[in-house]
Amino acid sequence: MTAYIIKSSISLLLMFGLYWFILRKEKLFVFNRFFLVASVVFSLVMPFISIPVNFQVTPKINEIIPAYNYIIPEINTSENIVPGDVNINQPFVEKETSEISISAILLALYISGVILFLIRFMRNIYIIMRRSKLSEKISFKGYQIVLINDKTGPYCFFSNIFLNKNDYMNGKIDKELLDHELEHAMQSHSFDIILIELVKIFYWFNPVHVLYERAIRINHEYLADNGVINDNSDIKSYADKLLGFITGRSN
Repeated sequence: MTAYIIKSSISLLLMFGLYWFILRKEKLFVFNRFFLVASVVFSLVMPFISIPVNFQVTPKINEIIPAYNYIIPEINTSENIVPGDVNINQPFVEKETSEISISAILLALYISGVILFLIRFMRNIYIIMRRSKLSEKISFKGYQIVLINDKTGPYCFFSNIFLNKNDYMNGKIDKELLDHELEHAMQSHSFDIILIELVKIFYWFNPVHVLYERAIRINHEYLADNGVINDNSDIKSYADKLLGFITGRSN
């Protein structure tokens, strides 16, 4: 288990370093998305991949010296004489007990972290599903707009686009902002987020997954923006509306 965690963690770090130094500033948004997701999957599978390498060494027959009946005489010195009152077969009880206790503590700590992050994940899913069930819904281009009372920015979860009810009713959400969230839903970005969240449950101690999550979310924003501006020639107007909405909701 320890070897698996070390190998997968090293693989994650190397793959993210490749993305950070080579692909991060490139406008290959679709490629970057699949590279980041594939890097996580590859790092989880890589420790199970073994490449057998056989090194056969054939000894030279002429260098082998037959021993026949040659007997090495036993030399008794004061260094190899064991006192009679020492029990050779006596186990080291204290050392084994200390090692077992440390392993048990680390295992208990790991399991506690997994349970904590699993509860957090299930709680977030429950909150989203509950909001979707209890809130008012509006059909929009094959997807659903869920109007909520929480003072949060627009976000989507699979086919549901969550918007603040007052902002939507008062016309504070422009068409371009709605198209931005629609791009998230159409490109199924929620699958990537679910994957990285599930991996974080079992690798909660590894900070590399935080970097992966941030990189995936930022690349999702680039993909959504790219989808919107492909249908909108006025890029400056779109950027002004994004900035105006963000600055209008925060002091």
